Amino acid sequence: MRAACVVLLLLAAGAAARADDAHWVFPDEDDPKLARAEVHRAWWNVRHDVPRFKLAYRRVWAASPDGGDLPFDVAELDFYPVSRFVRFGLSAELGWGGGAYGLWYFVTGASLGLQWPMRVTPFVEGRFVAGILGGAFMGQSAVSWIYEGGIDTGVEIYYARRFYVSAAIGWAHPVYGGVDVAQLNQNHTVVREDFAADSLTFKVGLGL
Repeated sequence: MRAACVVLLLLAAGAAARADDAHWVFPDEDDPKLARAEVHRAWWNVRHDVPRFKLAYRRVWAASPDGGDLPFDVAELDFYPVSRFVRFGLSAELGWGGGAYGLWYFVTGASLGLQWPMRVTPFVEGRFVAGILGGAFMGQSAVSWIYEGGIDTGVEIYYARRFYVSAAIGWAHPVYGGVDVAQLNQNHTVVREDFAADSLTFKVGLGL
């Protein structure tokens, strides 16, 4: 009988202890700043994957040395060391225009823009690149400078984990130094000139 009483007392003490634990209040819970409530993720902490690398094709039109516009087909590689709601990218481009003068260019530069990370990520960014442009005229090869600024806007669509497809459209302003071919043909005089154009540009690519 005594043993049964001891067991009952122990069970009652255990139940009371559990009840006390259930209602225990930590000392810091009175301070709202230190409360042990669920910690919510800050809005600037991105929950979705964001672009880091991209290999893309771009189409852009530049002024031709003999008048008119010359389309360039461009292979572009982008790297985004900063990619949250703000994105900062580094890029390298190799473009081929061909035509009568076999024009090509190689440029590097940077971009800065905004994006909203989600399954379909919209973005807008400004870009600036600079480098060299080359070509040939009358059997002679020549190299000059080129730079280009512009704005792109588009979307990146995630289709498998971190992998995405990208499509963008925008405005570009390529400028390069060259020779006025019309003046050279008419007067046999070499006149250097800056060729500039405002161009529609579009870009499609794959990335992760």
